[in-house]
Amino acid sequence: MGLNAAETKAVARDDGPMILSSAPEGYDALVMADIARARGGLSLFIARDGGRAQTFIDAMRFFAPEVECILFPSWDCLPYDRIGPSPGVSAQRMAVLARLQAGLKGGKPAILVAAAHAVLQRLPPPTALERASYSAKPGADVVIADLERYFAVNG
Repeated sequence: MGLNAAETKAVARDDGPMILSSAPEGYDALVMADIARARGGLSLFIARDGGRAQTFIDAMRFFAPEVECILFPSWDCLPYDRIGPSPGVSAQRMAVLARLQAGLKGGKPAILVAAAHAVLQRLPPPTALERASYSAKPGADVVIADLERYFAVNG
């Protein structure tokens, strides 16, 4: 099961792109767990649909509870539909994008899990994400000019 020690070391040494395909369902989570542990940082798993993405996350929790899985949800509407995605789905997608832009903390391995159609949907450029976000924490000083800019950009 999984990668043997020599294969894991070979995966860890290779810093280029890696594609895992045609692995049986369930076994793909085991192999991705080994790859994520060996390479560290962020990996991407693209599932055929949302149900398969959730099944993969459940299998990852079994095989590698220490590897964080970040779900990037798909829109809950069709492209070019008269209505846009729900505010909840939009907020989840933006939260994941903001987290990825901020970077993962602690060097812990993580896997971004998305359905194929979630990956194909357009994303705002990173600069737009920076302009449209504001972070305040208890006890931190608030720069009024930054807060005014945030309100102006977001209406």
